[in-house]
Amino acid sequence: MSENPNKPGNHASPGASQQEFWQDQRQFWNDQRAYWKKDLLQKQRSVRLAVTNSIVSICGFMIVIAALFLNLRQAKIVQKNLRNSVQQSMVKLTTDLDKIYVDHPEMREYVYGGRNRRNWDVTDHQRAKAVAAFEFDVFDIAASQSKTFRDQWLTPEAWTNWIVDEFASSGFLRSQFQTNQSWYGKDMKELLDAGAQKARAANQVITP
Repeated sequence: MSENPNKPGNHASPGASQQEFWQDQRQFWNDQRAYWKKDLLQKQRSVRLAVTNSIVSICGFMIVIAALFLNLRQAKIVQKNLRNSVQQSMVKLTTDLDKIYVDHPEMREYVYGGRNRRNWDVTDHQRAKAVAAFEFDVFDIAASQSKTFRDQWLTPEAWTNWIVDEFASSGFLRSQFQTNQSWYGKDMKELLDAGAQKARAANQVITP
């Protein structure tokens, strides 16, 4: 036996349907607010993570800059120490050479003054040769360091000029160097040639 669809109680009342609608609306907005809140939290976490990464990157960059600054400062200190070391070593060598001529002034007269060697005995001549050998060693070191450590001198070419003038001023030094020129490098031979050329030019001016 079928029921009558028009029988009272078989249809929901209008008030009940309206109540369900508002319940659905409240549930929808509750869900929406929960979603927005969750999404906001996720975005906040993302922003905090991005800010943290940025801070870490900035700190890392600052550390790199600080390290570069320290390295640059250390490099300047090393360069300064190197300059002091180079200059002190050359000052000592040239001072030792000057001391030989101060303690033995006759050596300067013999080496640079063209003194007659026949008045000298074998010991004096050997001493003069030893002085020349030491002077060549100083020349060699000066010529080498003026190129290798060129930046450590205000006028590195002054060392070259000094060596050329020394060769130009002493026939004894030129002859002694030519006797043992195989002991030295190409640079020293070029300086000898420059000194000899300067000596010839000076002689031509003196005796036309």
